[in-house]
Amino acid sequence: MTKKNKTALYVRVSTKDKQETKNQIQDLKEYCERSGLTVTEIYEDNSSGGNSKRAGFQKMLLDAHQKKFDILIFWALDRFSREGVLDTLKHLEKLDNAGVSYRSYSEPLIASDGIYKDLVVSLFSIMAKQERVRMSDRVKSGMRRAKEEGRRVSRPSLDPVLVKKIKELLGNGLSMYKVSKELNISPSTVSKYKKGI
Repeated sequence: MTKKNKTALYVRVSTKDKQETKNQIQDLKEYCERSGLTVTEIYEDNSSGGNSKRAGFQKMLLDAHQKKFDILIFWALDRFSREGVLDTLKHLEKLDNAGVSYRSYSEPLIASDGIYKDLVVSLFSIMAKQERVRMSDRVKSGMRRAKEEGRRVSRPSLDPVLVKKIKELLGNGLSMYKVSKELNISPSTVSKYKKGI
């Protein structure tokens, strides 16, 4: 543990949950007290984790960028985000790039300041790569089925999820080369979606 211990908590319950965030907050506060961490910020959302456009979540990312806290603790990874591996990894990388450590209260292995940090990052990277491969496989499968059904297959159409990722990464200022490397596709494919970004 470093001397930096300004700690933020992120808690979330779904609109479908008949729960309140206060249960998570109480447990996380007690954990911080035992660990000698000073809670300076609490971010709350009562909405689905399948979308990052949550007021508390966005405020937390902004404050992390502005160095308002050093450590973020969330109840569990699925309370932090349920957007899939690629998007979740992207959010964790934003924290890392801002110099903010993160920990999952109920999943001790998920901790960027712990002894398993490299293992966790490697695992996430492998999972992200597998997700990209699955996207590619879905596209190929769709093309093969179309061919078998006698439909004309001219140019492979990209999976809508992959197209969304391309546009997001380009919109975040990544170069075509970096986007192509990140998503394991050719720069020429990325260039088709650059217009209008």
